[in-house]
Amino acid sequence: MKDYTVLKGDTLTSIAKKYSVPIGQICEVNCIKDINKIYAGQKLKIPEKNVTGIGTITKTSEFGRNFIKNFENLKLEAYQCPSGVWTIGWGHTKGVKEGDKITKAQAEELFNKDISIAEKAVNKYQKTYNFNKNQYDALVSFALNIGNIDELTSNGSRSIDMIRKKIPEYNKGRDKNNNKVILPGLVNRRKDELQLFNKK
Repeated sequence: MKDYTVLKGDTLTSIAKKYSVPIGQICEVNCIKDINKIYAGQKLKIPEKNVTGIGTITKTSEFGRNFIKNFENLKLEAYQCPSGVWTIGWGHTKGVKEGDKITKAQAEELFNKDISIAEKAVNKYQKTYNFNKNQYDALVSFALNIGNIDELTSNGSRSIDMIRKKIPEYNKGRDKNNNKVILPGLVNRRKDELQLFNKK
C-alpha cells in the first residue's frame, strides 16, 4: 500500500492510470463514494498494482450462467411474467408474443445472445472496477434482468461498497396494472446476487 497526496488537477482516473490500479480499488480502500469528489491535499492509500491486469474478466463463468438460469426457469412456450411481459426460454423477452414456441436448442441460442448483451453492459465498467469473478457474474445477472448497470454504478462514479449497498434496492417491477410494486422474485434475486457479489 502506498501513500499519495492529491495534487491540483489530479483526478482518480489519472491517479489510477499512474499506478496501474483500478479506480474501484482506490475508492474501496479510501471509502470514496463519488469518484469526482477528491481535492488537492487529500491523502490517499494506493493499493498494490494489480498483477493480473485490469479488466481481465469479460465473460460469464459456467457457474454464473447456471446461477442466472436458476432464476429464469426454462419455458419453451411463451408466458407472461409477473409484470405481464411475454417471455420465453430463460427469461428472453425481445420480440416474444403469445403462442410462441421454441426448442431447447433455440432457448440456449437466445440465452447466449442475452448473456452477450449483459456482458457488454458490465464490460463497459470493467476497466474502472476490475470486478472479480463473483462480482462479474452477479452483475451480469443483474444487467440481464434490469438491462444495464449504468444507474447502479452511477455511470462508474460509485465505489464498490456503494454498489454493494444499492443492489437490494432494485426489487421493484410493474404489475399487470402497470403499478410499480415490490416483487418477491426480485427481492430473492437481488439477495442472491448480493450474496454472490460479496463472495470471496
